[in-house]
Amino acid sequence: EAALLVDLGCGQSQLGHEVFSEGSLGFSRLSLLDIVPDIVSRLQETHREDPRIECKIGDVTKRLPYDDGSVSCILDKGTLDALEGDGDKMAMLRECSRVLHPTRGVLLSISFGSVARLQFLDAASDNEGLFGGSTRRTHLIGDRDPMRGHDVRFLNIFGYGLETIPHIPSKLTTEVLQRVQVTGSLYVSLEEHEDGLMREAMREAEEAEFDASQR
Repeated sequence: EAALLVDLGCGQSQLGHEVFSEGSLGFSRLSLLDIVPDIVSRLQETHREDPRIECKIGDVTKRLPYDDGSVSCILDKGTLDALEGDGDKMAMLRECSRVLHPTRGVLLSISFGSVARLQFLDAASDNEGLFGGSTRRTHLIGDRDPMRGHDVRFLNIFGYGLETIPHIPSKLTTEVLQRVQVTGSLYVSLEEHEDGLMREAMREAEEAEFDASQR
């Protein structure tokens, strides 16, 4: 069976073609999809001599032009970030879930470092109608801590069969995800969060003591 790689909302990025060209990954077909006709026309001209590559016009929030379970891997480099509203984002994920192969399909989604994005994907992971039976993994790309003022990117992976592959996140990934879970922020350390809770508790105790003294 021919393994199909799809680059959703590819724009003029070379990522899809670079991944496809890495022969060891085993993809035999590449589909480049974008909503802008002029971009797709240019891509068709660029790849017109390669019968393994197709270029399609499509809206990621509508029904994707692929059969159920026909896609081995989907690449999303910022397309989900570019959509406005959780409704459109969920629509895209539903379509990704529909077209991915049910035993070996993988979605690779690269996003800006955003707590809201992580929380949205947490909710999507809990939705039984999306990626049922799949595993989600999150990795911070690079080795620079956002708490130090660095811009970061996350790689989120939804995949079938990933549970058989050891998951060894980097130390920084573990620290940042724990920070987000506890503090709700990429930029507030656990110590600062605990100090803030302590100050708030002291303030509330002082207010309660003052109120009691006025009775």
